[in-house]
Amino acid sequence: MVKKTYLSLYYPSKKEHSVPFPKSHEILKKLEKQNVILAINSNRFTDSIETFMDKFFGDIDFILIRGHDFDCPSKPDPCGVNKIIKKAGVGLDEILYIGDSNTDIKTAQNARIDCVIVKWGYGNQNDWENEYILECIDDFSPNTQIFLNIN
Repeated sequence: MVKKTYLSLYYPSKKEHSVPFPKSHEILKKLEKQNVILAINSNRFTDSIETFMDKFFGDIDFILIRGHDFDCPSKPDPCGVNKIIKKAGVGLDEILYIGDSNTDIKTAQNARIDCVIVKWGYGNQNDWENEYILECIDDFSPNTQIFLNIN
């Protein structure tokens, strides 16, 4: 009942206070220019994600946007990531999963792929210190080392 009420309020709202993180468009454009395959895996409903992507990132080519759909279990199940990997046609050693929480770390582990965590969003100190992650990023900048190493 609560979710149904929430969705009945959420979908018609204008969401005028929802904005991307600073510099996120710039980083995504840089990655795209370097021929990095971009995709989104989220527990939000796919149509909600696509609305924001069209609004803020319409000029960026995401190979696939996977949100919560009833045909695929939500994160940390690797179902969404596996669909992205299959569509991209790349090996597990070519994937870098960037997330912000323990759920993302578990998703990457379950998919057997590398993971980087950012310090904004839903994470906490335990997530940032998790031994599984390759790196924890606290500055969303084109000068961040992880982005400089992408060829």
